[in-house]
This record gives sequence, C-alpha cells and structure tokens, in this order.
Amino acid sequence: KKDCCKRVLADYEANAKNFLSIKKAPTTKNQVKTQLAFAYCDLADMLAQKHPDDAIALYEKSREINRELKRYRAADYAMLCIRDIQEGRYRRY
Repeated sequence: KKDCCKRVLADYEANAKNFLSIKKAPTTKNQVKTQLAFAYCDLADMLAQKHPDDAIALYEKSREINRELKRYRAADYAMLCIRDIQEGRYRRY
C-alpha cells in the first residue's frame, strides 16, 4: 500500500488524467497522502516491538504528512507513539 501510494503521488496528474470512470472522480492528492500516512502508522505498529528505530522513523514520516495536511490529531497520535517507544512503554492503541 505504501509503494502504491508513493507511485500514485509521484505522477499524480498523469494518473488522474488517465482515470476512467463515469460515476466516480479520481481520489484527490490529499486523500492519497492521508492513506500513505495511515500506511506508515500501520507499518510502525507492526515494527514497534522488534525494530523500534524503524518504527520511530515511520511514525515521523506519518507525523510530517499529517501536519502538512493539518490533521493535527493524527500527528499528535504519532508523536505519542514515538514518545512511548522512546520511553520503553510502547503499547498498541
């Protein structure tokens, strides 16, 4: 899902132009970025126990995307998870 979102964002204009549907408009760029941020959080959740440094990096990426999109609650969640990992008390919310 992460790779798919990255490919769509890399060439968004061409992908949106080639989108063929009568009823549905193509997904907006911000919606794709939101999906990418969720994918980063999901991957970080899976890595948090065994690979905390990788999980922190993914949470940081998710946090940056969410702040860019002004989704501050999701950005705060990522920061909370980062803090928990750093303090050694990570738990899945």
